[in-house]
Amino acid sequence: MSDVTTRAFAGGRYVVEREIARGGMATVFLAHDRELDRPVAVKVLDARLADDEDVAGRFRREALTAARLAHPNVVQVYDAGEEAGEPFIVMEVVEASRSPPSSPAPAGSRPSACATSACRRPRPSGTRTSTGSCTGT
Repeated sequence: MSDVTTRAFAGGRYVVEREIARGGMATVFLAHDRELDRPVAVKVLDARLADDEDVAGRFRREALTAARLAHPNVVQVYDAGEEAGEPFIVMEVVEASRSPPSSPAPAGSRPSACATSACRRPRPSGTRTSTGSCTGT
């Protein structure tokens, strides 16, 4: 994953620090919210898919759906928008567990990060969340 230090979203409010995940449809960056002085995850729809209205519509619905959820297993959505034709979703950052994905997390530990599919805790393979699939990695 590349180190991205010059990108920003929402008029410079969210300043990208580095890439933390990349998938077939989107890239997730660790960023800093300059207004609230906190780390955030910014999920950006791949530019080659942003022109596809079906895909862009699903991405917007993902943001709306996740923003309406309040559950300990779902990351909180803080913001969403579009910057230079690229739709993005701003979410809370959840630190990854140090446990291997195949083993359960120790009692009292933080759950695995899975910001790209808006879930927090490892789930059995193939289990779907409201916004995507999560394997707990």
